[in-house]
Amino acid sequence: MSGKVMAVDDIMDILVKDTDYYCNSGGGVTLSGGEPMMQIDGAIELLAACRAEGFHTAVETTGNVPAEDFARVLALADLFLFDYKHHDAAFLRSVTGGDLPLIWRNLETLVRMAPEKLVLRIPVIPDFNADKSTVSEMLAQAQKLGVTVVTLLPYHSLGQNKFEQLGMVYRHKTDSLMLSEKDLESFRTLGTAIGMEMKIGG
Repeated sequence: MSGKVMAVDDIMDILVKDTDYYCNSGGGVTLSGGEPMMQIDGAIELLAACRAEGFHTAVETTGNVPAEDFARVLALADLFLFDYKHHDAAFLRSVTGGDLPLIWRNLETLVRMAPEKLVLRIPVIPDFNADKSTVSEMLAQAQKLGVTVVTLLPYHSLGQNKFEQLGMVYRHKTDSLMLSEKDLESFRTLGTAIGMEMKIGG
């Protein structure tokens, strides 16, 4: 795995070559990861450069970043693909290290200041949150924070190679744990029952 760090100017040289594609497809640039805001200065610089070129930008995030960093990115990004993984703060911290109150604070800020930029996604993961009581509570909490639309993502193991490249242990190695969109229909029903707009996949 290469440790090379690219300068923003070098990245933009590559992106500008695809300007016509972005214009014709309606697409743009997505900052992903990991958590792209862990490299906040680089993320800000790249988002600002993309905005100057007129590129649509999206940021994939868990929201588990300092509120001041989140606010800086909020002002520059056009869309947030915000993953919400669990409603139990202690359990989330034990498994992922996440700070749920901080995540909720950033999500609430996004809903309040720019709801049109939000796509809230719940990755449904076996042996973690793929049960009725957990998803019900997650949906109820999201609704309290002002969320009206939720996308459910079926678990897959495509990230296994990334873990192996980083020398990390991948907990869910069995392909039988992978979920289909059909597996999430019962969870979609839970959200619909409380008046939320529910989507699967994407």
